[in-house]
Amino acid sequence: MEFRARPTMIGQWVRYGARGIFALLLVFEGIGLLGAFRYPIAFTWIGLFTTLVVVWGFLELSEFFLLATYGYRYPAIVWPIAVVGVMVDALGDILRLYVQWSWYDQVAHLIGSTLATLVLGLWSDRAQWYGRASPHAPRMLSVVTLGITAGVLYELEEYAEDVLFHTNRLGDGPDTANDLLMNVMGAVLAVAVLRYQWHRRARAVPAIEAPPSATAVRPVVSQG
Repeated sequence: MEFRARPTMIGQWVRYGARGIFALLLVFEGIGLLGAFRYPIAFTWIGLFTTLVVVWGFLELSEFFLLATYGYRYPAIVWPIAVVGVMVDALGDILRLYVQWSWYDQVAHLIGSTLATLVLGLWSDRAQWYGRASPHAPRMLSVVTLGITAGVLYELEEYAEDVLFHTNRLGDGPDTANDLLMNVMGAVLAVAVLRYQWHRRARAVPAIEAPPSATAVRPVVSQG
């Protein structure tokens, strides 16, 4: 994968598309937050709005940091990953899939944690590639820890929502434990994917041989 300060044309359009989806969803959820929609959703509009703002804000700020510090951006694939994660949660709330299907919450936590950890891992990869080299094991540990932490922060957001708005988003003890388990499994799955990619790249690098030096000793061919 090539690292570019200026994104490719496709990468630029991918970013524009993701930002457009985020903007439309932000407007829609903002209208819902103002009480314009009369149908009930599974939980609260402010929870959806907050999640979107945090995800979008994190992407923009972290990519700005990468660009300012290392001169490089996220891979373009990060933006569709973030869109999928946000849409899984939004559809579960707006279409009341969390209520209709008991397993949807587990799937949403697994997908959300996997995608969030992938984004954090790709951020780590960009930073590591340009001056923060570290062995795979510490990197994997740090990335999986960040992924699990993101899942815990999401649970705390659910708790705050329940306290402030008297909802039942956090659920009971077993539900919370199950959510945390799905978050851990998602983080581990994402790190396994990243580790496979890093291993493939590490094996490919030595295969690229440098051209022979002009000063290299050449064998003497007998003219006999």
